[in-house]
Amino acid sequence: MEIRPGYFKVLLAAFIWGTIGVFTRWSRLSPLELAFYRVLIASVALFFVLPRRQRLLVLHTRHCLLIVMAGILFALDNLLFFYSLQLTSLSNAALPYNMQPVFMALLAPIILNEKMKARYVFSFLFAVVGVGVLLTPALINISYADIAGISYALLGALLLAVIAIIARKINIESITFVYYQMLVATFCLLPFVKIINITNIDSAVIILILALVHTAVAYVLYYDGLKTISIQHVVALTYLIPVVASLTGYFLFQETITVYTIVGGLIIIVNGAMVVFKK
Repeated sequence: MEIRPGYFKVLLAAFIWGTIGVFTRWSRLSPLELAFYRVLIASVALFFVLPRRQRLLVLHTRHCLLIVMAGILFALDNLLFFYSLQLTSLSNAALPYNMQPVFMALLAPIILNEKMKARYVFSFLFAVVGVGVLLTPALINISYADIAGISYALLGALLLAVIAIIARKINIESITFVYYQMLVATFCLLPFVKIINITNIDSAVIILILALVHTAVAYVLYYDGLKTISIQHVVALTYLIPVVASLTGYFLFQETITVYTIVGGLIIIVNGAMVVFKK
């Protein structure tokens, strides 16, 4: 059985993003500092990768305002997610944050006029059920910090969904879109961040990984895949993220894995496999 390139790209991006909470906690930076250095380094790296003619493309495209909007929304999304990780557990932050595909599925018929085909409804609902099972323990033993963290993550997910809709709507290469998105986000965050000299080697390496792997590479893969597969299948595949986040939280931070985590994770993994390998 062969995985189509679009599915593989989304799946790989989902796996990468599932580990972002671990590197965030290891970085020892504030959410604002982490968000700023993440987009700054990613934009610099993509600048050197892009062909010269595409570095000023945003000034000559009719989608200029949409690209700028995507950058502003991404800056806000980063802050919301990193603050969420400070307030609650990895799984509690990852689960609502990855409601992004659900928001996309709801927004796509309105903005993109994409209809949800009957054969995709099952995989969409199956993925939502899996997430609901995973989220059950958090709803039973919830604190005020958890509520705040989950709320930030949900708002961040909504912003990410809008960005993904913009990426799908405009006709521009994924790597170019990600470059301008990061560049605009950098300028948005610059006035609010205090530039610091990062002398800790471990923190510097972690920031580089977050910027290059979790941001530049992962978003290019994701937006490339998004252009070739249906929104409903993206929903099913990206729910691998909270499964990976729960496992990394358990193995690296001794966060509890319950029967809900196991059952919900299995539902998501089986559903994702059905989507990927379905002819």
